[in-house]
Amino acid sequence: MKSYDAGYDVVARSGAKLEVKFSKLNQPNRGRDSFRWNWTNILGNVAALRKDYGYLILVGQKDHRFESDYPLVDGEFVVFAIHRDEIEGDPLALRLSPASRGTIALSTHPNIAHTRNFAERFAVSASQLASL
Repeated sequence: MKSYDAGYDVVARSGAKLEVKFSKLNQPNRGRDSFRWNWTNILGNVAALRKDYGYLILVGQKDHRFESDYPLVDGEFVVFAIHRDEIEGDPLALRLSPASRGTIALSTHPNIAHTRNFAERFAVSASQLASL
């Protein structure tokens, strides 16, 4: 692990620099049966992409209602691996908000179109994660 202000968190065996973000399940509307993951500070700085990583690894606590809809890592986490080019190329496709230096909020429900597309593009299994 690198220091708090480093441009990445981990270097993979392949030499790829990984920035890792974790999200617990968040319930945006109390009393409703919807949950989402929120990852913040994706960009590191509003003015420029200063973080020096090759892959953004988003880790989300599993939603037990949908655990069979996503590949799970260690049986507990949904993991998304996004290459840096995807973030720089089309941040709007990721729904990357400029708030909080880049925020990604994603519903855990796999039948929501944006979530389904995001998972199809970026969800990875443990073996795929290890191959980065």
